[in-house]
Parts: sequence; structure tokens; C-alpha cells
Amino acid sequence: MFAAVEPETSGEDAYFPERELARFLNAIVYAFPRTGVRTSFCAAASSATCSSRPAPRAASCS
Repeated sequence: MFAAVEPETSGEDAYFPERELARFLNAIVYAFPRTGVRTSFCAAASSATCSSRPAPRAASCS
């Protein structure tokens, strides 16, 4: 599921980067829902561990 954001799309003025990009490009920008980021470290650990330790750097995928 995604949303089509046009330069004239109305929305929250405080933070709407998709609309700013649509205005800059003068084109439709497609936006995915905000889901957040989970590292493999946090997926395997408890939430208390995740909040007390920084996530490890991502390994390169080569």
C-alpha cells in the first residue's frame, strides 16, 4: 500500500518531506507507510537490551 503525493497535496505543514519533494520535482511522489526500522540485533534481543545498547553497524552485503 502506498500514497500518491502531488505538489498540491494538503497535509501537516510541520513535516511533510514527500510533498516538498513533489514540489521540488513538480511530479507525483509515491510514499510508503511509516513502518520504522528494526535491526537484526533488536529483532533477536529484548526491548530492554535494545534501548540500553546502540545497534551494531550494518555489515556490507557483498
